[in-house]
Amino acid sequence: MTVRLNWQGGEHDFRLRIGELRALQDATDSGPGQVLARLNSGDWRIDDLLATLRLGLIGGGLESENAVQLVASVCDDGNLFSLAMTATAALTRSLVGNPDAEPEKPQGESPEGGTSESFTDGAE
Repeated sequence: MTVRLNWQGGEHDFRLRIGELRALQDATDSGPGQVLARLNSGDWRIDDLLATLRLGLIGGGLESENAVQLVASVCDDGNLFSLAMTATAALTRSLVGNPDAEPEKPQGESPEGGTSESFTDGAE
């Protein structure tokens, strides 16, 4: 599920689908639930923030190189606790969703109702 967040980097869409979640798992050597637990507890790692934000931006439609540059520049400016809150919001929305929201139309749905490869491919 996509969430639009106003954060230190501006206003952007964040979304972590299965490919981005797998990439997050690889980048952090932890499952998405473990990353979320660390973010919620304040026991996060730098890569929990960087990877969640970068992959969330990519999943939200930002080009990979632009996402890398944006996250790097925002992280260099400091206030990592604020970034942890943004990463928490993006990952929570992706894992839990919003039960009050209208269902999103699946992207890449084929006429037969299956999903496209873009849903299952990696986020890189």
